[in-house]
Amino acid sequence: MDSGAEDGSVAEGPDREQNAELVGGWARAFDLVASEYGWSDDQILDLTVARLRQIVQAITVRQASFDKRNRAYITWQTKELSSFIAAAGSSSAEQADALMGAVSKISMDPADEVEEAPKENLPGSYERAMSLFGPGGM
Repeated sequence: MDSGAEDGSVAEGPDREQNAELVGGWARAFDLVASEYGWSDDQILDLTVARLRQIVQAITVRQASFDKRNRAYITWQTKELSSFIAAAGSSSAEQADALMGAVSKISMDPADEVEEAPKENLPGSYERAMSLFGPGGM
């Protein structure tokens, strides 16, 4: 079974998921360092494990910082454009306020995602659960 397309790219679909298990921690570390610095496997193998871990962590931290800045920029840009569209496309002040409220909720930061409130137990759910154990509960 061929795991890649003719151009050498990774196949989409089920083959891609099956091949994902072949990529372990070492393969990911080598890929990360090689793609970031252009180093060969031999150059990476010359590193101590401790140094390789430091390099991988440094790259990961830098990429996370870049991603955070990029998400903040895209969020700002989207909010600005949406504000102008909402203001220009609104036929009333109420509609503009509603649209601006939606604009203010735009975020690409996972920390801004609102968690759902815990669901309340249905009335009698404890009693129903206890009835599963037969007459008189446990």
